[in-house]
Amino acid sequence: MKQYRQKSIQPMNPAELRISPELAEVQHMMPMSADDRERLKKDIETTGEIRDSIKVYYDDDDNCVILGGYNRWQIAMELGWNVVPVEI
Repeated sequence: MKQYRQKSIQPMNPAELRISPELAEVQHMMPMSADDRERLKKDIETTGEIRDSIKVYYDDDDNCVILGGYNRWQIAMELGWNVVPVEI
């Protein structure tokens, strides 16, 4: 039977995260509409949670960089959150 690695989801300060070079390269190709972004922001603000964790990895310099969840990260920063869920 195939073994699956358990996801490592943990809290992290969003100010410690940076956008990865890979995501920076393609983020403009997958824009979120203003209406969708506002709905997401209201949902995060109302529920007090980010339902889908921000996907990250550590680069060669040990920086934690975002591979997925750019809009969720930006919204958390706008809302002044000190902790977001990240999946490494």
